[in-house]
This record gives sequence, structure tokens and C-alpha cells, in this order.
Amino acid sequence: MEVNSTSRMHLSSHAEWVSMIPWIMAGIPAGLLFLLASVLEARWFYLLTAGAAIVLVSFFFQDRKFFYLLVFSATISIGLVLHLGLKPSSVYRSTHAYLIYLCHLPLTVLIPVHMVRSLREGGSFFTTPAALAASVSLLTVSALAVVFGDASPYGWFDLFALSTSLVVFLAAANVIGEKRELEGVLVVILLSVALQGIIASAQYLTRSSLGLELFGAPKILSSYAGLSKVSRSGGTLGHPNNLALYLDLFLPLGLSLFLCPTLSRRRPLVGLAVFLGLMGLASTLSRGGLLAMGVVVVAILLVHWRKHIGLLRAGFAVLALISLAGILLLTTPNPIQKRFSKYDYGAGYGRYSLALVSMNVIRENPLLGTGLNRFTEAAWLVDNTPEGIVSLWNAPVHNLLLFITSETGVLGLVAFLWVLGLVLFALKAPLHSSDPVIAYTGLGTIMGFVAFLIHCQVDYVHWTHFNPFWFLAGIAISLRRIARLLPTG
Repeated sequence: MEVNSTSRMHLSSHAEWVSMIPWIMAGIPAGLLFLLASVLEARWFYLLTAGAAIVLVSFFFQDRKFFYLLVFSATISIGLVLHLGLKPSSVYRSTHAYLIYLCHLPLTVLIPVHMVRSLREGGSFFTTPAALAASVSLLTVSALAVVFGDASPYGWFDLFALSTSLVVFLAAANVIGEKRELEGVLVVILLSVALQGIIASAQYLTRSSLGLELFGAPKILSSYAGLSKVSRSGGTLGHPNNLALYLDLFLPLGLSLFLCPTLSRRRPLVGLAVFLGLMGLASTLSRGGLLAMGVVVVAILLVHWRKHIGLLRAGFAVLALISLAGILLLTTPNPIQKRFSKYDYGAGYGRYSLALVSMNVIRENPLLGTGLNRFTEAAWLVDNTPEGIVSLWNAPVHNLLLFITSETGVLGLVAFLWVLGLVLFALKAPLHSSDPVIAYTGLGTIMGFVAFLIHCQVDYVHWTHFNPFWFLAGIAISLRRIARLLPTG
């Protein structure tokens, strides 16, 4: 008996050592990577550390696909990014390097995990051929624009950024396949909105970045309203306008879920997240973002109240709410009033002049544009405005459609509108779902895109690598698939 017991102990010990061999072998390249990162910029080390921590924590979860999906959703709003092949430029560029965002780390694991699970369960891991066709067309046209432009490194930088954004879009569209997964993503989105609101409010009150530069917080948080200097917040998304665009996308989703009748028990928590997000939006002092959000809030309330009290009463209620908000903003001293009421006509006139210059750029290259990441460089050559706006304002045109057309031509605009059209059309099924959560998620998602597009008519956005936009676009596609599995109402 003692001999058998000793043999079992030796065999058990041997088996434990054998099972540790793969971990030891995996630790060797991991250690080499960390040694390499230690001699590079600090972002490499932090990014590798974050990646290692994510992988380690994942082993404590049985459903690892769900875990990586939640991590992917949480990192969308974090601006930790690596710049590979950084190349400075004297003129404005959307990208100056090959960009690797923090959200790309969980995505590299999420996609193969999703593929393996789908194949194991006998399902299809890719169910969005139309979205793939539209994405490929946009990427192809953009590549042609770079090739037939000057084919500079900056063009390839932006093309790489667009390709990774399309991966984010297609991944979100295919990976989120069940209502449980969608609800998990919605919870993470609301938590992220609340966190961004807290960070932005704290940045505004302290007039500092809170030491979050590594995670994308801007170092300079000041702007002017007339002769008054005001503090603006960017959260962890860089420029304050980027945070405003992010909140324009996701705050309507939170407000819509707040009004969802089946979520009444969670309404206080959802309401708190929306309130904090609104405080964050106010801290950006983005006029375009605030106006867009105002329009969308009115639309959501009209749609919701129309079902309960009728359209006429809903209209009067919304009008009373608008009047009250207007009185409070106009009669009490506040930074939002300064941003809207001070004599800051220069910014509006500058946007108009840049729009005129963009028309000249489009006329020079109507089909394929001037090439990705070349607007400001090309605008110098065709700037015939009296003030020479491009030399005074080193920035792209503050209009998304003109920006895309200037750099990728009419063909690029058509390809982008194809993608956008698929996304908006996909929300038709959720809006008619008998499941209130799905229906109100569809309403909030489409209103998020409305607010985003309104804002983008008076501001510029790095559309090739603005991950929140592409992530929500993917959610919209997945939402249609989930809604079709449920009865319509």
C-alpha cells in the first residue's frame, strides 16, 4: 500500500511538472517581449502589461468569449495607443504613424475564440456578407485614393487605421450574437459613459488632465469664448470634441434605455449614468455636441411620450422643457452660455472658408480625391480665400461628408454612405421588435447616429480611426440579427 501511494505521488508530481512545461515555454517569449518593451517608450510596457493582465484574468471565466467581448467594449473609450513608425509633419494629419489601440488587444483574442466556438457548435462565425462587401469597397476605394495620390507614408498610415476600424466594425457585427451578450455590452457602455462623465467633470473642475495623458487625456484643456478663457475636458479620448462625439453616440442609447418600461428596477442606475454623461458633455463645451444632443433628446422624448400621452401633449411637454432649459441657460451665468453667446464669429467664418477650400480640393480630384491624410497639404495649393484660411487654421474641413469626399473622392463618399446606409437600415427590425429592450436599444442607437451626424456637419472627426463610431455601427448590425430571432410587435 505504501509503495502504491508513493508511486501515485511521484506520478502526480511528474504530471504537474509536465503540465507546467507549456506555461514555462510561453513565459520565455513573454519575458523577452517585456525586456524589449523596457527599452522602448513607456506605452509599450503598459500595453503589454495590460494585455498580460487581460489574458491572466480570462482564465478565471468559463465563458471567455463573453469576457473578451466585455473587455473589448470597455477599452473602446480608452485612448491608450502605440505609434509605430512615427513621422512628424508640419501640416495637419489625421495620423502620423501606424496606430495600435488598446481595444485591439482583446480583439485579437476575441475573434479566434468566436471562430472556434462557432465551428465547434456547428454555426457560422461570419453572418454579415453585405457589411463585408461595403467595407471592402470602402477600403478598396481608399487604397486607390492613396495610390493615385502621392502614396506618402501618411496615406498608408491612415489606410491602416481605416482597415483596423473596419475590423472593429465587422467583429462587433458578428461576435455579438445573443441577447445576453448584447445586454452585457450595454452595461459596459453605460459604465463607460458614466466613467467618462466623472473624468471629464473632474478635469473641468481641476483644470488638469488628472495625470491621465497615458490613457488619452489631453494636456491642454483651455479654449476661448470671445475674450473669456474657459476650461474644456476631453476625458480619455483626447480632444474635447472627440469626447463630445463619443457621448453624442452613446448618451441617446442610455436615455432610451432609461425610458424602457421593462428596466424600471434598473432605472436609477441607468439615470445616474446618463446624468454623469451629460455632465461630461457639458464639460467639453462643444457647441456642436450640445446642440446635437439637444435635438436628439427632444426626438427621443417625443417618440416615447407620444405612445403614452399622444403627439399633441408630447409636443407641448417638450416645448415646455425646452423653454425651461433655455431660461436656465440664458439667465444664469455658466460656461455654456459663454460658449454660445460670446462674440466668437471667427470660428464659424473659418469653418465656412474651409468648406469653400474643400470644394476646390474636390474639383481638382473629383473621383478619388487627393488621398487619405492629405487634405491640409492639398488645401494649401488651392486656397483662394482672401484671408488664406489654411495658413491661419492648420486643420481639415469641419464637415464629415466634405472631408471624406476631399480625400477619397465621390467614389469614397458613395462607399461610406453604403456602409452607413446598411447600418441605419439594420435598425428597422429592432425598432419593430416586441422585446422592449431590443426596441429601445434600436431607438437609442439610431438617435446616437443622428446626433453624431448632426455634430459632424460643423466639426471634423478622424473617421478612419474613431473606434466608437465603428463599434456602434457593428452593434447596429448585430442588433438586427438578434431582433430577427424574436417575434415582432
